Formats: sequence, structure tokens, C-alpha cells
Amino acid sequence: MARSWLVPNGGWEVSSRVISGLVWAEESRRPEAIGKDRPRGARAQGIRYENALARALPRARHGQWWRFSDRAGPGVCQTDLVLVGGNAAMVLECKYTWDPRAWAQLEGLYVPVVGKALRRPVFGAMVCKILRPESRYEPVICETLREALEAAKGGRRAVVHWIGDGELGGQDGPSARAGGWALPSDSSGVAA
Repeated sequence: MARSWLVPNGGWEVSSRVISGLVWAEESRRPEAIGKDRPRGARAQGIRYENALARALPRARHGQWWRFSDRAGPGVCQTDLVLVGGNAAMVLECKYTWDPRAWAQLEGLYVPVVGKALRRPVFGAMVCKILRPESRYEPVICETLREALEAAKGGRRAVVHWIGDGELGGQDGPSARAGGWALPSDSSGVAA
């Protein structure tokens, strides 16, 4: 289940949330009522990995907050990274170690919320440093964001295996570090 912050009766609480009946969504700032914690151990390691990915993709929106309302009421959530292209966007969920629970976050919360807010098609992919043996059965393991986007466009779950430094595994065109990666256009004229 994905984590989001609900706003029942003006208060805040962390809760599992899968979007149902999304009414509206928009970009937001970090709510003042949600404090910043100091991650330790494995969580801190994951945050360092996410920050390294953000540095490798300087054009991505890192840590963007989103407000939304669905059948369960209003809420907010925070994506790891979002790449926005001409007519589409891609949400990247960063995990130091592959975790199948990331799909619930991507598919059940982030992709619908970001799609509604940006009013364009949105695709999701997991980026992870360490693959687990069971990761070879379900998703498409990709070396580049372009491969992941193509897999996601085809309705498949995509994982980008990135070790945490340098380019994202043989990018086409300008280096990802220089911010040159963009969502490609397909033959239909829709950037995706």
C-alpha cells in the first residue's frame, strides 16, 4: 500500500492509500504540519541513493508534494522524482533495494495523482541499486530510462537498475548528468 497523508477534520496522519474516484489533484508545497524526520540506517541509505539520482537527473522534480481529493477525502503525497516531457510525464520511485511494494505506490497513488494534476499521460518506473532474486520474474529490468518508458508505455512494470553514480546506463543522446534526458516523442506525435 502507498503512503499518503490524510486530512481528516483538519488533522494529519500517515495512512495507506490507494486512489479511488480521484476528483482533483495539484502540485503543492510541503504541508507545514508534516515535520521533517531524520532518517537513520537503511532509510538514510535509501535517501542518499534518491539524492544521488536527483543529482544525475537535474531536470527532474525531486520530492514534489501533491494535494488531491478522492472518495476517501483530501490528502497529500510526495513523489521521489518526476520527469516532465512535452505531453507526458514519468514518475520514478527510488528504492535502494528492489521492493515489490513500490508498485502499489506508483500504480495506486502517484501515477493517478500526477496524471490528474499535470493533465497528461503519466508512466511509472522503479529505480533501484540492488536487485533481489525475485525481481527477475515480474518486471522488465532496464538499463536506461528510455527502455523503462517504452516498457511502461506497453503496460509492463519497469525497473531501472542504476548503481548510484554516473549516467543511467548508456543513455541515448546527452548525458543524464547534464540534464539532457527527455521523454521521447512517438510516431503518434504524443511525447511519452
